[in-house]
Amino acid sequence: MGKYRKIEIDDRMPCNKNEVPIIPKCVVLEELWPAILTKAIIKLFSYKYKLNDYLYETIGDISIINALTGYIGEKMDSKDLNMGN
Repeated sequence: MGKYRKIEIDDRMPCNKNEVPIIPKCVVLEELWPAILTKAIIKLFSYKYKLNDYLYETIGDISIINALTGYIGEKMDSKDLNMGN
């Protein structure tokens, strides 16, 4: 990451078999930014690769905080935290 990128997405939203969107949406249906932002982040982290004559399409390890801010978080095991007990 570390630099600006232009990501082009369309306005079609993926839906389940009941035609309900499967990505985040607002209560106010006119607000499309959560769905558009989600599609852009998924596209940013999506990649295709070929292995043994088969084309794989996958989504990489997504860190939403890193994608939006550039901040690299620290992973901690919650079992190791002392919560004052």
